[in-house]
Amino acid sequence: MRVRGVADEPIDLTPQGAGRYGLRVHGRRRDRPTPSNQPSEAYLLVVWPIALGAAVAR
Repeated sequence: MRVRGVADEPIDLTPQGAGRYGLRVHGRRRDRPTPSNQPSEAYLLVVWPIALGAAVAR
């Protein structure tokens, strides 16, 4: 899986190759207007590998 920002190079979110991964997304400043030359939103993506057959985290 890869993600790409507006002007950034793509980032590989699966550094250990194919498999099962958990993904958590945090976003901020989504409702705050800013000048057009500045980013208006920021995101944090947390990815971790999950072993096949592992219990689901709650």
